[in-house]
Amino acid sequence: MIPLKISQINLFQKNKTLIVNLLQLCLYFVYSSFLTLKQMQAYIWATIYTMAHIHFASIKLILTLLFFIKMKSTFLLFGSLFFSWAAFSQSAITINASDMPVPTSNLHTLSIMSANPPAASLGDNQNWDYSSYGSSSASTVQYLPETRTFFTNAGVDIYFDAVKGLAPLAGYAVAHEVDFNTSGIYYKGMTVYKQSQPLVAFTGNSGDSLKLQEQLLLFSTPRMAVKFPCTANSGWRSQTNRAVVNFNITVASAGLNNTPGQHVFRYVENDSVVGWGKLRIYTPNGPSIPYDVLMVRYETYTIDSIYLNGMPAPAPLLSAFGTFQGNKAELFYAENFHMKGSWYYLMRRFYKNDNTYSVLSGSNINMDNISTTGIEEEMQYSSLIFPNPTNGSELNVEIMGKNIAFSQYEVMDMMGRTVQTGKTNLNGMSKANISLNENLANGTYFIKIIDTDNQAIITEKFDLIR
Repeated sequence: MIPLKISQINLFQKNKTLIVNLLQLCLYFVYSSFLTLKQMQAYIWATIYTMAHIHFASIKLILTLLFFIKMKSTFLLFGSLFFSWAAFSQSAITINASDMPVPTSNLHTLSIMSANPPAASLGDNQNWDYSSYGSSSASTVQYLPETRTFFTNAGVDIYFDAVKGLAPLAGYAVAHEVDFNTSGIYYKGMTVYKQSQPLVAFTGNSGDSLKLQEQLLLFSTPRMAVKFPCTANSGWRSQTNRAVVNFNITVASAGLNNTPGQHVFRYVENDSVVGWGKLRIYTPNGPSIPYDVLMVRYETYTIDSIYLNGMPAPAPLLSAFGTFQGNKAELFYAENFHMKGSWYYLMRRFYKNDNTYSVLSGSNINMDNISTTGIEEEMQYSSLIFPNPTNGSELNVEIMGKNIAFSQYEVMDMMGRTVQTGKTNLNGMSKANISLNENLANGTYFIKIIDTDNQAIITEKFDLIR
């Protein structure tokens, strides 16, 4: 079978109407005796082998007409068309509760925003390749097992720290309480930590503050993060019940001195699966394998009100904090790429308050237990790097079992930062000789060999000791 390039698949998936028209034109030529059956079959094969999918209706149309032309050839062509179509056809994964276990360790992510990643296309059977978009900007989200009976009796499994917005530039520290069960993953409640937040940035008075005591909250109607089963065209919407957080506020200019208040809010979340396919991401060890993922567009916000002494807070005071009663706040729009095996995304693209999902404000990738193409490729050929350690004057990379006429290389440090790149001509023995830059410090590095299709062939680790 003739192999397809990913670029061809993406191109022709976006032009299915053009493909169908081409097939219909071939049929017209046959019917008009301009082409023989054999010539027409050649046109059809050329079309099918340059696309990943074909409308089944078009296949049916071809077979119907060919039945009246030549019965024997029709059956032969049907068999070939059927197996080609079946080989190219894929389906969306279905994620169930067993596919998203309760996290037992921290999450490590990498921001790739500085690499300027492109937009992700929507739709079925996509091939998203972000394997060349990396950075050194790492962060950690700490997941902790919940042990307090107030929450565990309600089914809560873990919690993680966050900030709850009170106004656009003011907030307080909280922990989200998360429940994993057979029907979905839910934000079941919230812990408000004991704290005192200075308000000098808003009032100019260093004595002004917002104080909160520890508070444990449960939502009788929880916020749904994921609904099971989750697959192509899935969607879910949730809205929590009214939650109340008590505080005391001091703003001397407004005559408030440790005045009791309430932050009243409810969460709203909307999620919908808008695409599915395979996704490759960057890792310091080379491109990841293509993971089957669901692309979920995610919208969340809160509806907020603030009360002082049991009455709605005055509008001038709220305006000074950049808010108002009934404010639709904490708007957040994102695209999450979910895979099996982890609750957290493989990649997230977020857009802050842009509901058109067009102005990207950040993008993170998951760095935990990600398999790379290097692991996959070693089954087909092997590689050798020597001398290792090297003094920098000479580093040889030899690939056995695969001929590569021309490729590039990248040298990366342990943080995944590219510190040297270049092009290398590999001889018939698939062996490259590379001289390392003199300004590279002693340490451990990775070298990645890239083929002409911009795919990583091998990634090897080496030590530099001058």
